[in-house]
Amino acid sequence: MGERMARIARWLVAGGIVTAATPASGQPASAPEATSSEEPRQRAERLFLEGEAAFARGDFTLAGRSFEAANELDAQPTSLFNAARSWERAGEPQRAANLYRRFVDGAPPDTPNRDRATQSLSELAAQLGRLEVIAPGAASLSIDGKPAASGAVFVNPGGHLLTATFPGTTTEERVTVEAGKSLTVLLQPQPAAITTPAPPIEPPAPARTGVSPWLFGGFVAATTLSGGLLLWSGIDTVIARDDYLKMSVAEQRLNYDDGRAKQDRTNVLIGVTSGLAVTSGLIALFAIDWGHGTLVGASPSEVRLVVRF
Repeated sequence: MGERMARIARWLVAGGIVTAATPASGQPASAPEATSSEEPRQRAERLFLEGEAAFARGDFTLAGRSFEAANELDAQPTSLFNAARSWERAGEPQRAANLYRRFVDGAPPDTPNRDRATQSLSELAAQLGRLEVIAPGAASLSIDGKPAASGAVFVNPGGHLLTATFPGTTTEERVTVEAGKSLTVLLQPQPAAITTPAPPIEPPAPARTGVSPWLFGGFVAATTLSGGLLLWSGIDTVIARDDYLKMSVAEQRLNYDDGRAKQDRTNVLIGVTSGLAVTSGLIALFAIDWGHGTLVGASPSEVRLVVRF
């Protein structure tokens, strides 16, 4: 059994991962007395061993997940390097490059496999794009719907959707990153929309049901003209009557018809003038629509009628 474990360990080292330290019996090193504070480390050790076993049988996806989970519980450069190597073997260059970068940035200079990680990162960076998202004040940031931290990350070449959530608003932007290129994007809150208040709605003007004051004015003018003619005709008739009474019988016979015509004319004018006067009064009282005009003036002594058509 010990010989079998030793062969697996040599294979793993040749494959590029770092194995956990084990005693000659092939069992994991003895763990300290179990306490609540040490439970995460114990789980990390189990996950690390699961990652080693998965890598040995070629299940690189499970190995990458196991090593990453172990590193989250107990951050160790060895777990981070093994996770990066597993994802690279699983065909996930983007995930591998970001883990290699974390390993190189955080591991001490004398950490094993540092040079190898630096070389792998350089090779992968030529295939990927480097995207740096700056979002000051953002509550959360995501790339293609997956949570991301503010800063530089490696992404696959092509289009990506960036989303930053700010208090009260969300900003989205689509970007395109080329292989081997870097792109820096600044995301800021969207400015508040400026709304213009709608103008007040004026109530519709009431429907006009009467006649225009101009019609009333026309009737007044006609009444005045008819009254003037009536006055003239009346005076003319009275003078003709006085002259008629002074004539002889023969002259009266000759002028009778003329006097009779003047009297009839005066009677007709009396009827016309009376009718116009009555009609004007009725229009003024009942039928006129004073909304067709507005009385305006500077003083009581100066009032004029402004008519709108």
